[in-house]
Amino acid sequence: MKIFKKAILIIFFLSYSVSSYSQTYQPLYTNYLEIIKFISHEFVFDSKSKLFFQLQGFGGAPCLTDSHSANTYKFDADSYNFYKPYNNFFERLICNDPFIENCWSEPVDIVCISNTDSNSIISHLQTEGGGLVGNCVTPIRYTKLSYDGGLTHTFILQGLKINAIEIDPSDDDIIYAGSENNIYKSTDRGISFSIISNVNSLTNLLKVSPFNSSYVFASSTSGMHISINSGVSFSSLGIPSFNQMHFISNTSLIYGAGSNGVYRSSDNGLSWIRISGINSVCIETDPDNNSIIYIGTNAGVYRSLNNGQTFNQSGIIFPLSNQIIGLVKDPDSGDTLIVCTKNGIYKVWDLLTSVAGLNNSAPEKYFLLQNFPNPFNPSTVIRYSIPSIVRGQMSDVKLIIYNNQGKEIVTLVNGKQDPGSYAVDFNGEGLPSGVYFYKLEAGEYIETKRMMLLK
Repeated sequence: MKIFKKAILIIFFLSYSVSSYSQTYQPLYTNYLEIIKFISHEFVFDSKSKLFFQLQGFGGAPCLTDSHSANTYKFDADSYNFYKPYNNFFERLICNDPFIENCWSEPVDIVCISNTDSNSIISHLQTEGGGLVGNCVTPIRYTKLSYDGGLTHTFILQGLKINAIEIDPSDDDIIYAGSENNIYKSTDRGISFSIISNVNSLTNLLKVSPFNSSYVFASSTSGMHISINSGVSFSSLGIPSFNQMHFISNTSLIYGAGSNGVYRSSDNGLSWIRISGINSVCIETDPDNNSIIYIGTNAGVYRSLNNGQTFNQSGIIFPLSNQIIGLVKDPDSGDTLIVCTKNGIYKVWDLLTSVAGLNNSAPEKYFLLQNFPNPFNPSTVIRYSIPSIVRGQMSDVKLIIYNNQGKEIVTLVNGKQDPGSYAVDFNGEGLPSGVYFYKLEAGEYIETKRMMLLK
């Protein structure tokens, strides 16, 4: 059972003016409750993405359930308004124990909306049950489908634990659903489902290509899989699982973002190459310039201006959390990017200046900053600055990671660098939990800082 408790509420809803923080972004929404899910949904009849977010469940005793916790909201980035959409179709479940008066909110696990019909929606909610929880003693698993915007609904896939649902983006008569080891398919708008294939240990990503509906992608604990026959059979792609996939309109390009880095396919997903090792939560491209790629990480936003050959970290530090949940870049939006962090939604309108300044400014002195996040698992970012009295002068720079016994683990940087500020990603996957040290050597400057890998 997913339980989140706080004894004292310090903040409920905060709204800030632009001048409160850096002039490169504007807070649109913040909350003390963490944002656990952010969805950017595109409809074929609207070029602008529709935004949805979901808050962490909150509970306590005696039944101090916050009215906002665990609900799914639709968000308007222009008016800053948010509301529960679709006639509360994605409403949370309140679990309560009538004996000790505890209660908490269970969020909807899956929010699925048709690309071609905004009234065609599916939700899936499950609780594991247990304990003395009155209305949640036994596991609850239900999947609801509505074709009238949530006014009425039917139950589908009765009693199954579902990890992912996908409505075919070009034909909403076709619906795919993935349980732990099976993929189900309906061709009659959810009236009936049948098992069409087996993929072991499916996770929460199931995607149909918007440009070739016979291509279906599924993630599992062992990696990514593809079907080229509308889900009848799947084969392994030999790459790690993605957190998110991004399809480029009118091209054969697809990007995938995951804990093992950023991947690209130029043949509709048949083969993939890794273009970056940055641990990525989400990915977005500029629809007006596909060579510009944005990725969201647990330590901020990165951007590439050259089709992913190199990524630079934005210099923006958001309040409360720099852990990115989602990114949105609409057509004709200029330099404006919508960024959702763990605690807020922001309009970033000067990322170009922010990112360029990261590598092009000349600091007045050397700095080695504390890594962020810290503790980390498995990835963190180390920032440092290289000054120069004479512009154009380069420094010999080394950045080395050591374990707590002084043994060198990896050299992240070893070469000449121009004056400026730098951000380097360190991934501790495969290393044991514990204390590590990172040392910067640049000219006569030497400094070492401590960090902790906590798995």
